[in-house]
Amino acid sequence: MKTYLSMPTRWLLSLLLLVGLTGCGEGFLEEEPRTFVSTEAVLNSPEGLEGAVVALYDFPTWMYHSTRYSYWFISGTDVARIGPLHEDRGTALYNTDLNPQHGASREYWNQSYQTLYRANAIIAAAPNVDFDGDEARRNRVIAEARFFRAYILFYLHQRYGNIPLVTEPSETIREKEQPADPADIYRVIVDDLRFAIDNLAWTYDDQPGRITKGAAMHLLAKVYLVLQNWQQAAQTAETLILQGPYELLDDPAEIFADNNENNKEAIWTIQFDPQADNYGHFLAVMFTPLYDRIQGVARTFEQGGRPWARMYPSAYLLSLFDKNDRRLKAWYKTHWVYDDPDEGLPPGRQVGDTVRTSDFNPPPDSMLYLHPACKKYWEYGATRDINQADSYKGIIRYRLAETYLIAAEAYMRLGDQAKALEYINPLRRRAGVPDLTELNEDILLEEHARELAFEQDRWFTLKRMGRLVQHVRQYNPDAAPNIKDCHVNMPIPQEFVDLTGFPQNDCYR
Repeated sequence: MKTYLSMPTRWLLSLLLLVGLTGCGEGFLEEEPRTFVSTEAVLNSPEGLEGAVVALYDFPTWMYHSTRYSYWFISGTDVARIGPLHEDRGTALYNTDLNPQHGASREYWNQSYQTLYRANAIIAAAPNVDFDGDEARRNRVIAEARFFRAYILFYLHQRYGNIPLVTEPSETIREKEQPADPADIYRVIVDDLRFAIDNLAWTYDDQPGRITKGAAMHLLAKVYLVLQNWQQAAQTAETLILQGPYELLDDPAEIFADNNENNKEAIWTIQFDPQADNYGHFLAVMFTPLYDRIQGVARTFEQGGRPWARMYPSAYLLSLFDKNDRRLKAWYKTHWVYDDPDEGLPPGRQVGDTVRTSDFNPPPDSMLYLHPACKKYWEYGATRDINQADSYKGIIRYRLAETYLIAAEAYMRLGDQAKALEYINPLRRRAGVPDLTELNEDILLEEHARELAFEQDRWFTLKRMGRLVQHVRQYNPDAAPNIKDCHVNMPIPQEFVDLTGFPQNDCYR
């Protein structure tokens, strides 16, 4: 099956991605120009604009190419704990490493604005290009670019709190910059997503990973939750559920199965192409303990493949699952077994026995060698061999189960318990656990953790509800001593502050 970012079109990534739309100031919004193709040549034809849109798809993939940035939307919550090998302790622990020079925070800001400038350039140029009367083609180009603009602005504002609003194709930053009014930011986001919904199709069958009407509608429903526009959130989520081509899969294990990431439940899956990408993503390995260092345990895909031991589920998260919850077995591994008799087994143990800490003498940090693991990103050989760290399995960014939770929350906020339960209980029935008979914010957050833990939404949901600091203090003992109320916003890169006089967020001044 062909992907939207596959050859022969993937070469067009270079046209805007490498063209040198740069800012000013050393280290800020700068790239080495690696192509002679001019911006004008890209933006003056339908084919060039379509290639420029393809370049925008590099943004949601770049952060997963590095282990350091893979944690950016996952760490620092109530459901995630980290091991001693974790590369970004600032994001995870809210310690002094989280400062105005913090690498992941700085890079995400820079990459976001670089991509934002490119999206703005496409949006500005497309109305002036001759599409030979094909307005649907023109509007599709604009709609994809506007989706990415909305996507970038939404996560920038949620992550940093104070951001400049950039809607023009400027190649430089202003000498003086101030935070934009959130109302203005969300006006752009909502307008962009509505345009995308009106001008994109539900599916592009030969192009998995391409932005669709459903992806734009799902993001808009999330935006309405932030705006506390409960009626619009409920209506948008419900329309997506009832009219879209998506459906909940019957078996939780099938959602994240190999070669199934573009399934009926997936609304948007980020694609990785081994022919075009130097690296895949590193989420497949980061949750797996160093089990193969234990005598009598072989490295196999059944046991978890290559291990990295960067992150693991919190005791709080695992405590939320009923023992019969099908999601626990499908998405988490809590036991490893002896399977390598040639190495020799501990006295009294045989192949198939569960590995226990008492069977071996681990170094002081035994959590490196045995800890529970999230299997949502595991990959069992579909795109990598047993010793390879990176995987090219697609990452499900948005899926219908989250849309159900959005609808449930929106109706709960509206005081309609019957409708709220109508949308949350299908997830529980699929999991094999009893229906809920009432829904409040605490119950909703618990179900959100069971269903969506490690799917890059937990931090944003806790912040939106005003529960981030409380939950980290209560359920994340590593980060609890450090987190402050002001850590609900990330640090603004110091280069940007120095260049523009932009105010630094609290906690980092």
